[in-house]
Amino acid sequence: MKLTKLFKRCLLLVVFVVIVAFVFSRLSFQKSTICQNDQKFRIQGKTVYINSPENSQIFHAVISADPNTFDCVSDFPWGWKDNSYLYNTDGRIINGIDPYTFRQIGGPYYKDKSNVFFYTEVVNQADMATFKHVGGWYAKDKAQVFYRDRIVIGADVSTFALLESGGKVSGSYAKDNNNYYYNGNVVNENEVSF
Repeated sequence: MKLTKLFKRCLLLVVFVVIVAFVFSRLSFQKSTICQNDQKFRIQGKTVYINSPENSQIFHAVISADPNTFDCVSDFPWGWKDNSYLYNTDGRIINGIDPYTFRQIGGPYYKDKSNVFFYTEVVNQADMATFKHVGGWYAKDKAQVFYRDRIVIGADVSTFALLESGGKVSGSYAKDNNNYYYNGNVVNENEVSF
């Protein structure tokens, strides 16, 4: 009889401690924010915590992040930024990108003060002033056509366009005056289907 009473008291104490710990953990964050794609971050003291991409209820610390300037990136749903860095969804620093000037050009293409990017990969030889998203993973500037972060060799910039069929535009198939393309590679016309 006494053992059962003691067990109930211990069980109640454990439940009470768990509830208090849960409530305290929720109240102790100075800032809690939900960004695009339901990504969340919290600031506690001088530490920034971001949610795991696999489980939005699990948070881990971003050691190098500045809690005073850490925030969502408005048009980049795969990361975060602070005054010094752009971070991926895992909280790792993405080197070589200026977080202040990083912005979307269109689709998966972005730029900062120095480079054009396909997501976070530098698009070498891109002319920043004339670079524009064509559609899908294609882009072009005044001199070249790009697929993802590479140049589409031999593509005619002035006539290059995505293919359309039945009112649907393909993000993979394109054409210019000389060739048909699939994912940035030249294909025969009879290989085009979508």
